[in-house]
Amino acid sequence: MSKTINFGIDLGTTNSLIAKFNKGTVEVYKNPLGFKETLPSLVGFKNDRILIGDQALSFLEKDSQNVIGSFKRKMGTTESFKIKSLDQSKTPIELSAFVLKELKTFIHTGETPEAVVITIPASFDMVQSNATKEAGHQAGFKQVVLLQEPIAASLAYANKTTGNELNNSQWIVYDLGGGTFDVALVRIAEGELKVI
Repeated sequence: MSKTINFGIDLGTTNSLIAKFNKGTVEVYKNPLGFKETLPSLVGFKNDRILIGDQALSFLEKDSQNVIGSFKRKMGTTESFKIKSLDQSKTPIELSAFVLKELKTFIHTGETPEAVVITIPASFDMVQSNATKEAGHQAGFKQVVLLQEPIAASLAYANKTTGNELNNSQWIVYDLGGGTFDVALVRIAEGELKVI
């Protein structure tokens, strides 16, 4: 019997966040630096320091050549991002791992999750999905489970809905992200939810 994974991460193109499901409620953790629920999905390199999130965003105006964003769009490709100050390149997996590691610092309870669910776009293929899993492993998670974003949104909606009104139904899920816009047709038939 497997243990339930209570930690979830939205690894977004523009912003990311981490949350925990506990006894029927969801807590979205806040950044200890600015007390915002989201972390800009940006990584900056300043001499020997790695700047993530809001720090990278502040550094962007000063040195845009050493701040990388939108790397989620390149997951699963052979492309890499040249870091001028390091005179080397970083892959989308490495940059995503930096963001995932930073999100772990939002957890104020002292817990260090070993397992996490990371949401991915419904359009991600196997290569992009495996790259996302690898980023999770590089960030220190022993178990990484992927869940398509429209499924995650549908499950959240379905868990708040009572009664049988969802049986044999379908709906459209819009995911208007900071860098993407996804639309999925979702159907529940005989208790099974799937993206059509």
